[in-house]
Amino acid sequence: HHPENPHRQPIYTPIEIKSYLDISQADKLQLDMYCWLLSRAQGIEPPHAEFWLGQSSTSTQPSLKQGHLYDEYRLMRAIRAIAMIAISDFEPPPYITKHCHTCHWYGACQKKPQASFDIGLLVGLRKETQADFKKAGIDSLEQLVQLQPHELKQFRGINTTANFYHAQARAWVEQKPIWLTPLPDILKQGGWMFDLETYQDIHTGTEIVWSIGWGDEMGNCMVAVVVPEGKPHTLVINSQLTIYLTPNSDGAWRLMAQTTPDNKPIYHWTGYDSAMMKKSAPEDVQRALAHRLVDLHALFKKTVCFPISSLSIKAVAPYLGFRWSGDDYYLQAYLDYRRWLETFESDYLHHAVNYQADDVKALAVIWQYLTQNGE
Repeated sequence: HHPENPHRQPIYTPIEIKSYLDISQADKLQLDMYCWLLSRAQGIEPPHAEFWLGQSSTSTQPSLKQGHLYDEYRLMRAIRAIAMIAISDFEPPPYITKHCHTCHWYGACQKKPQASFDIGLLVGLRKETQADFKKAGIDSLEQLVQLQPHELKQFRGINTTANFYHAQARAWVEQKPIWLTPLPDILKQGGWMFDLETYQDIHTGTEIVWSIGWGDEMGNCMVAVVVPEGKPHTLVINSQLTIYLTPNSDGAWRLMAQTTPDNKPIYHWTGYDSAMMKKSAPEDVQRALAHRLVDLHALFKKTVCFPISSLSIKAVAPYLGFRWSGDDYYLQAYLDYRRWLETFESDYLHHAVNYQADDVKALAVIWQYLTQNGE
């Protein structure tokens, strides 16, 4: 039985049997993976695990039984390293869609379509639409730009998006941004940039906020990090970054509300952040902030097209020259946060916070581009 198993149901705990006595780092990673898989399958925290090593000369029992300490940080670092291994000669057929930027093959899949201006470069293009283009003999974006936007409406999946797809094709062929509409007036008001990070609770499946970042148009950032049962504390790293340590997400939300009192817009990327505010922020924060939230992603999408094959902030901001100071992967930030809670080694906190702050700074870079270049 497991202490996190409230109904006292039998659960599976892994035992790895080795004929030798000295376990390696690879052996530990193997058992880490078993623990991780079983925790997900059984809805519990990673279970206790053991190594049974060697064999007694007088019985069938192992010479040594050794407990295993599950290390999620070690496991996820290894998985991340595997994903970064150089791509082999084998490549799957390229079909780029919205989730592709997280895939190991993403860079390789982009190369072939970019070389030929393949229509698969269009963001959000449905497979049936792409098939219709192929049937009509349209294989490249160079062919697509020869059509008028209203002519694209004959293809399945294209109606109100005709101007968007035509502008995307032009952006690739002309290798420059193509403006769809004048600059939305709300962007001229300035305001604040906002981003948050969450993890999924293993028991309930709900998303839990562990970090909230916000900042001004110039990239000066504040980040509130949840430290369960900790005492509120403030760390001023430099003139452009302040870290607030707070015992719960309510405290993080209230810090954001208190430090953005001017009623200006608060920009975020996609509807995820606003949805999380509705789910997790206390009512007083929602009353103060919800009406100020503005989806910068939605405004960007209807205003301008870049020659990029994803509208992720990890694709848009780098096109404008922005680079994350460390790892640009949200899971690594969460693992650094978890390791910091275990060790309180400041480097882990700084890695996690820098990722959060860079997400906020990326928003500011995009806002600056739109307001400085839009008409």
